[in-house]
Amino acid sequence: MLEGGGELPLESLLNPNITAILIKGPPGAGKTTLAFELLRIHGRGLYISTRVSNKKLERQYPYVKELIEKGEVVEAAPRARGAKFEDLRFGKATNILESVFESVTKLKKPLVVLDSWDSIAKELDFKERLRIEKSLIGIAEENEAKLVFISEEPHLTTTDYLVDAIITLKDEEIEGRRIRRIEWNKLRGSEIPQKSFLFTLHGGRFKIFQRAKVEDWIEFKARKFKPREHKKIYYSSGSRDLDDLFEGGLRKGSTILLEVGKTVPPDWQLPLLASIELNFLALNGCAVNSSHASIAPITFKEAIARHLSEDIVKSRFRIGLYEEHRSDPCFFTLDRSSTEKSFEKLWSEAMKVKGVSGRPCIVFVDLDIEEAIHPGNELLKCVLELSLEIRQFNDVLVLKLEEDNEIKGKLLAFCDRHVKLDVADATLVTYSIRPPSRICHLEYDYSKGYPIVKLTPVV
Repeated sequence: MLEGGGELPLESLLNPNITAILIKGPPGAGKTTLAFELLRIHGRGLYISTRVSNKKLERQYPYVKELIEKGEVVEAAPRARGAKFEDLRFGKATNILESVFESVTKLKKPLVVLDSWDSIAKELDFKERLRIEKSLIGIAEENEAKLVFISEEPHLTTTDYLVDAIITLKDEEIEGRRIRRIEWNKLRGSEIPQKSFLFTLHGGRFKIFQRAKVEDWIEFKARKFKPREHKKIYYSSGSRDLDDLFEGGLRKGSTILLEVGKTVPPDWQLPLLASIELNFLALNGCAVNSSHASIAPITFKEAIARHLSEDIVKSRFRIGLYEEHRSDPCFFTLDRSSTEKSFEKLWSEAMKVKGVSGRPCIVFVDLDIEEAIHPGNELLKCVLELSLEIRQFNDVLVLKLEEDNEIKGKLLAFCDRHVKLDVADATLVTYSIRPPSRICHLEYDYSKGYPIVKLTPVV
């Protein structure tokens, strides 16, 4: 597992050093959803809306009704543990002061959300705004309450200087696909080891994606791999989420281009590749690999061998090497001197492990190492011929290359799918470029004793 700092969960905004929080961002960035998530975590408080009615909020955020039913959002009463839900769209700053004062004296240490504060503050002059804000924070401090200001003002205001924490939500794009970021600008009494994180509003909830966690293959307790069954025209990748990204799974006879970002560490790629090949092997299929540029062959073999029987690994898993290797049936030698002979050897090994029954095979070719050893147009010719063989035998070919590789454009002419794996804000993300898909956060679930690929869309 990756160690080190970087994790800033939402609970850090509710630590004792924080009284006033400012959530900034453009319309639709997720500010209200974040405020409700803080209210849910805190468990009691006051939500003041200056933008929309209570009924509309319940329609937009269905779980608000659930909070009301659980007593986390209720009408304020002297002994209430929940939260007051108040509509002040047509109110003034003095009305807000009165509501805050009344509620913090009745509720025990509440969290008060002012959504959106700038709709009221912009009607005040500088001195009056400063006075009101100081009064609000003073009331909160006196009653051990917490105050959340929500604002769409992009520039610095009096609120920025008075609050203890500032969070900015950003709605951005990567290659035309939506990506959401939460930026930590200020957090009094705490370090900010990582300035920004990806987040999603999937399912109407606010979820921050923390640093990628990849277990060392020898650290977690390994169990036998349980496969996901193949379908009529698709092979399963071993992951329900990955199959959904591929619109059903890995289409039989297809060639997939896997583009990997330059900052993706080798050990972050290994569980993804292993999961797919494990599923083939566990369902009486086979897996043949050219030499990996970034993953040691013995490491890849051990990753597979921990979850399958020795007989399956020896008889149906192969890795090609460009150097001499010990006597191990899982390894075979590729030809450095000839691109054509090297690819002939790769396909010959595939046909051997496919056997007379013609079992399904996944063939993985690392084009970065192939191009380094066999530069020139001969490589593209051999890859195309291999792709045609794969199509004829209803197998699957995965071509992996690093982003910005010059041959990518030529490969796309005969690839059925183009997928990218990359790092954003210290987390793994993936998305299909052709056909297009939204960006998904990728994480590995080891709860069953082997890595399962889990995807969460960034929406």
